[in-house]
Amino acid sequence: MEEWKFTLLNGAISTAGAVLVGLFALYGVLRQSAKAYDSASKQAVALLQQVEKSAEAAREQTKWQLRRDTFAEMLIACERYEDAVDRCGSFLSDQYDEQGRVISNFSSEEAEAVTSALDSIRTRVFILRLEGPKELDPHIKEFLKAASGMYQTLHTWAGLLQEGRDSDYSDNWVFPQGDLIEAREQLFQAMYLVLHEDH
Repeated sequence: MEEWKFTLLNGAISTAGAVLVGLFALYGVLRQSAKAYDSASKQAVALLQQVEKSAEAAREQTKWQLRRDTFAEMLIACERYEDAVDRCGSFLSDQYDEQGRVISNFSSEEAEAVTSALDSIRTRVFILRLEGPKELDPHIKEFLKAASGMYQTLHTWAGLLQEGRDSDYSDNWVFPQGDLIEAREQLFQAMYLVLHEDH
């Protein structure tokens, strides 16, 4: 074989070998790149899942805090109402002498405080029902029923006093007051369970 042919063949073989080595190297690089891409993708997905979990936890915490604040505002309104009822009942009881006869003219100041406190409760009840959950509805309704019943008792009693008529409300008004306190306690227990069922 002539030398130039041998040199050409040798060069072709060397070039083919270099191309083959280059292809293997390129394959290795591409494979490493694919592995790196896959690893980066998995890390990115894991990071996104972690961010989503953190965001969900933050949303749940915010929801819990808003609910807790709503419940606390409702309980404060209940307490104010009970205080107003107690003041009004005590005031009305003081309008009788020892024989149970009306001794003074009735003032509507205490009754207005009860009405205002009841209005505040009704407003809070709407907010509470919007906040949920539905499991509270029976307790909310029962409390509102007791609060309205107490209001009606005081209203009727005040009307009788304004007319100067004797009644047995001074002895019996504590019974609807007890119903009110019990309904509030049941509502409190239900709200407590809602707040702490997952915490």
